[in-house]
Amino acid sequence: DEHMVFDNAYIAGGPCWSPDGKRIVFVSNKDGNLEIYGISPDGSGLVNVTNNPADDFAPAWSPKGNRIAFASNRGNGTTEIWVMKADGSEVVQVTRLGTVATEPAWSPDGSLLAFAGQVGGGQNGQIFTIRPDGTEQVNLTDNNNMDNHAPEWSPDGVFILFYAAGFKGNWD
Repeated sequence: DEHMVFDNAYIAGGPCWSPDGKRIVFVSNKDGNLEIYGISPDGSGLVNVTNNPADDFAPAWSPKGNRIAFASNRGNGTTEIWVMKADGSEVVQVTRLGTVATEPAWSPDGSLLAFAGQVGGGQNGQIFTIRPDGTEQVNLTDNNNMDNHAPEWSPDGVFILFYAAGFKGNWD
């Protein structure tokens, strides 16, 4: 049985269930810029969670459901990864690439975030991991011949699946 939770004229992307299934976050331009909203599955309780003049998008719930990672151009004007409590409070900048960092994905235990980002003037996205407090950033792909995006953790947290575009070599 399907029903509309929110008027899709304003949906800009990224619906994401909370781990307990009681809330959905999504991106909308309903208030004139990209914001992250929360809503109950029955369509009640709509809340602008980020409520910031910057563009906020790509929400990802932490495994416990108490935090949300997201991408935003707040701060220095470049897109970076941020983390906030699920109610939108205590917003903290995680990455400081100074270029583009987006598509955050929590590890199953919540100890790491994977994300896609650009570094060193390279045009292609790389896959990184970082602690939610902004420490221990690691570039996993480190290859400007590929454009890597959409990291997704395996359920056991051992592997990260991502897609790579622009491959021009041999698979051997």
